[in-house]
Amino acid sequence: MKKFKNDLEIAKYLLKIEKKAFHTARKNKIDIKAKQSDKCLHDLVTNYDTTIERALIAQLNRDFDHPKIVSEEYNSGEEAKGTYFTIDPIDGTLNFANRINLWSVQIAYVRDNELVASALYNPETDSYHAALNFGAYKNGKRFFTEHKPIDRQLFTIPEDKDEHIKIIKAINEITLQYRRIGSASIALEWVAEGKVGAYILEKNTSSWDIYPGFLLVTEAGGVIDETLGYIIVANDTDSLKRYKAMIEKAVGRSTKEDEKPSETKSKRRKVSDKIKQK
Repeated sequence: MKKFKNDLEIAKYLLKIEKKAFHTARKNKIDIKAKQSDKCLHDLVTNYDTTIERALIAQLNRDFDHPKIVSEEYNSGEEAKGTYFTIDPIDGTLNFANRINLWSVQIAYVRDNELVASALYNPETDSYHAALNFGAYKNGKRFFTEHKPIDRQLFTIPEDKDEHIKIIKAINEITLQYRRIGSASIALEWVAEGKVGAYILEKNTSSWDIYPGFLLVTEAGGVIDETLGYIIVANDTDSLKRYKAMIEKAVGRSTKEDEKPSETKSKRRKVSDKIKQK
């Protein structure tokens, strides 16, 4: 089993194996197939997704003793709990399949339900990694989020559902404009850097989509909170409060009513709870 001095070394290792896995896949032409999915009628998977994920799983199995792995293509039924790696071989597959360069290979490492290391890689643009209490890094250099007044911020939501459209209209009253990116990893990278002020997503989003970027955002100085079934990832606390208020206004329900203690919430402390309390 590999030995690491600290969590920053783990983050660097994750980035290294992402680069190696992608360059293994790069030897092939892109082959695109429709994915059997109950979640989306237009879900695609490419041979790059499967090749990269296999390579990452094989590498982790070589370097760790029986690691628990939660991943999109081969281990999606594994419970995201305890100590484990979560892998998204290509986050933003629709963009990737259509030669739109808004996607990332991404991995996070969770130890005892706490996010401690992550890496996000796009060979044609930038690489990012982060480690708990060590900071966020872009192309090897530490960075911090840029704070802008909320009326100078863009924001993003992943889908154009009816309820999302209500939220978009409400938030457009206090910000510049809405953008749909098509990749959670890119959205979170942009929040971390301050290119967009907030990313608003539903709480049932898969761990492999969001955990790597969550750590990047918080280590860059951003914040995370929840309301009415949504997670809000924002540049700063003041902006987050404004986004939260507009979501509650748009959805039209009382926060107190929605946030009554639930059995699930009282039984365990989720990864997102630990991150937002950092």
